[in-house]
Amino acid sequence: MFLPKQSVIYDLDQKLLMEQKKQYDIFVIHTNYSHKFFTSIVRNPAIIGVVRRPEKRIISHAFFFKLKTRSRQLQVLSDQNFINEVVKDTPRYGVNKVISQYFGITNLDISENSLQQYLLRLNSEFTLVIILEKLDESLILLKRLFRWSIYDVIYAAKKTRHREGIHLNASQIKHLEYTNKLEYAIYNFFNKELERKIRNAGDNFSQEVAQFKDILSQTDAFCLTPNNTVPFYTFPASRWDDSFSITTTDCYVIYEQDVNQFKINYPFSVKIGNK
Repeated sequence: MFLPKQSVIYDLDQKLLMEQKKQYDIFVIHTNYSHKFFTSIVRNPAIIGVVRRPEKRIISHAFFFKLKTRSRQLQVLSDQNFINEVVKDTPRYGVNKVISQYFGITNLDISENSLQQYLLRLNSEFTLVIILEKLDESLILLKRLFRWSIYDVIYAAKKTRHREGIHLNASQIKHLEYTNKLEYAIYNFFNKELERKIRNAGDNFSQEVAQFKDILSQTDAFCLTPNNTVPFYTFPASRWDDSFSITTTDCYVIYEQDVNQFKINYPFSVKIGNK
């Protein structure tokens, strides 16, 4: 698995990796999309993307990168007023064109027709683009595509911060849709594509998603019980899956283990990022 300590692999890094002619089973790190790169570093890859609603991503981005703390002028603002300022001018705060860059669109003036043709090409190259607001549905589609067990897609949300007090009104959303057209075009395209795949998944798809949500709830109850002395919890077989068990070790992996524990320095990491 290619999972280096770097948080982003840039275009030059991609070139260096391809020059090494080394292949991996899994590539999982932030990078700009390149079909040539992905098919070079992973043999016959199943390419998975993730997008979320642009306004939610912009809010998350602004807080994650602590943009508020970098400016004394912004520090005195409430969280809501801080976001109001960011929404007014997303390029000024560097929170625009993030999705488009990751999906390989460098021409911000791309025509509508060219954009649609490019998105159709992306759709043919990606196995699935996950919509974060429909994560459970996306994971069940992923499970079916790879013929996995529900056990393989059980997850827990970690490092999440809910900004419940922050609200964008209709005028702000409309402003973002105008000033961040590419972001919304990409999100809307893949959101509709996911909805199409869900419609084609059969009448029992919603039932499997409901069962998945119930399994997640039961997993929470088992894993988050204080001083739990029971070593495992077994889920019975269903029409979609064989019986499987969640162990206390699984609980640790799902709820506590940090991805940074998997990240390691590779021999070429000295070169990567040296601009």
